[in-house]
Amino acid sequence: MSRRPFRIIRSRESREPPRLPMNAAMLRRVWHLTLPYARRRNLLFALTFLRALQLPLLAWSVGKILSGPIARHDARGTLWGVAGFAALLLFTEVTFAARIRYALELGEDIVQDLRGKVHQHVLSMPMSFFQHMPLGRLLSRATSDVEAIRLGIQDAVFVGVVQLGSMVAAAILMLWQDPLLFAVVSVLVPVLWLLIRHFHGRLFAAHTAMHESFSRVTATLAETVGGVRAIQGFGREKAAEDAFRELIHDHARFNVQVTEQNAVFAPVAELNGQLFLALLVVVGGYRVLTGHSDIGPLVHFFFLAGIFFNPIPVLANQYNQALSAMAGAERVFRLLDTPRDWDDAANAASLNVLAGKVELRDVTFGYVPGVLVLTDISFVANAG
Repeated sequence: MSRRPFRIIRSRESREPPRLPMNAAMLRRVWHLTLPYARRRNLLFALTFLRALQLPLLAWSVGKILSGPIARHDARGTLWGVAGFAALLLFTEVTFAARIRYALELGEDIVQDLRGKVHQHVLSMPMSFFQHMPLGRLLSRATSDVEAIRLGIQDAVFVGVVQLGSMVAAAILMLWQDPLLFAVVSVLVPVLWLLIRHFHGRLFAAHTAMHESFSRVTATLAETVGGVRAIQGFGREKAAEDAFRELIHDHARFNVQVTEQNAVFAPVAELNGQLFLALLVVVGGYRVLTGHSDIGPLVHFFFLAGIFFNPIPVLANQYNQALSAMAGAERVFRLLDTPRDWDDAANAASLNVLAGKVELRDVTFGYVPGVLVLTDISFVANAG
């Protein structure tokens, strides 16, 4: 049985060209969402930077204990080292718990404000706005798109800062520990930059298409439920079912595209890190075998290298989350930027409570020029 081709009906709002992903203007608007909570945001950044320093220090401490008192068979020094490591670990966990709490609170506050702005803006729009903006599309703006922004702020931003900060701190300690091995690691930087640049446009396009398809699903579902009497009255149940099924298949196809891009990007990023670790084993092992270095400093360096390479797959996932947040922000801000077709005059007076009847005489009306809704309508509506 052949399936008829699926046709997506796009509204005027969905035909507008999307803004560029991750541009400065978009990032500034997202940043402005945190301004009412500047104190909490700044404290969160302080905890984030502290957390970024703690992770490399933990690895550095382990390497220092192994290459120091344990290598010298110093039991007393080992006990003091383990005690210091335990204290640092406890302080790190307290910092981590506080950072998670403040990030969740900040995200929820921003979601509340943003949904309030969307609701207020929608209520201020004239009736003509709702002729080309389906209910389901508005619901997706206030739910999934706003939720993507929340996850982008509370997860992608601060988790990304922690991971990037850990990489920078680990790189500084690695450079101080062994400049030659660090030069081998530094070759990874341009490779990662080229990898991110290659996948950036594809991932943003995939996330944007996925959000738009979900918006079409929610719009169709809301309109179908709202107009179920008309659908049943005209016997259109099968047509509505087929149309919704095709929308679901379309949305699934876009989800698969996002998954396919992620399934390539994250493993390739992680594979690069593993390859460079293998390269470090070869270069470092050769130096130890030839007597140019001791095993203790090499082990110490590898603990730091682990902190440097471990954030790569995490950053890949957070990068995808950030792109999803930017796609959601572009759609929410586009809604908030939609101008009203008309506004009250500056000298308009507020009406008091009116009583009486309403009468229309030969009224012709339409939301869109050239497309009339009412033609020569006359009636009288008495009070009550």
